[in-house]
Amino acid sequence: MKWIIGGVEKLMRSSKNQKTKIAAVILCMSILLSACSTENMIRLLSADKNIKDTSDDTSGQQMTYTEDDSTHHQIGDSFEVAAPTQDDQNNIGYICTVESVQYYSSVADEEIDQTKLEDSVEYYTDEEPQTVEKNEYKQYGIVLCKMKLKNINMPEDYNITECAFTSVDENKNVHLISMPVYFDAQEKNEEDGKEYHCEIPVGEEREIVIGWLVNLNQYPADSLYVQVPYGADDEWVNYVQLNLQTEGKQE
Repeated sequence: MKWIIGGVEKLMRSSKNQKTKIAAVILCMSILLSACSTENMIRLLSADKNIKDTSDDTSGQQMTYTEDDSTHHQIGDSFEVAAPTQDDQNNIGYICTVESVQYYSSVADEEIDQTKLEDSVEYYTDEEPQTVEKNEYKQYGIVLCKMKLKNINMPEDYNITECAFTSVDENKNVHLISMPVYFDAQEKNEEDGKEYHCEIPVGEEREIVIGWLVNLNQYPADSLYVQVPYGADDEWVNYVQLNLQTEGKQE
């Protein structure tokens, strides 16, 4: 662009003809406008390319379950959960144990502490979240998992949504079912909207109870898993098969 302007300036200085100078100015303006249009076109095309690249991005691809002895667990198993850092890809964040699971056909069951229920929760149908209000909970069953977490090397302020309630379909696709609707923990942190956080100092462990809504007509009992941590790369994901019994408690 500079060489164009410099050339026009040189032409204007060397020419004594007024018409030539005017023509030079018009020529310069035309070239500049053309260049700007070209730059805008390139920018628009680049933006369009970026949009296409985003739509083709596989980061939001459906997760697929692979049964592997090192990542597949049963009730009562303790397993390490990786928390890779920039300095240490093999860093272990915590040790997790799903100690027991209990299913109730109604959230309104008298054994459930209603004060520990959230006022509303997201429930997923065909991958789309819908907000379910507390007065609608009675339409759902609830799964309560008693879990133990021991902090090995992770931030003390732990978000329990890393433990996700999922279903694995016949094609081995993993589906998120709901966000926690029931949460009972020592040192539960409710400040600044952190209702799913609890404090676990390094080297200490906490026992917690998490509950999730479920409709067994939509997500069969034999398809239910706790995934830890949710949404991580496959190599770092653990699955706990709940082997859910629709009556009573499984230790």
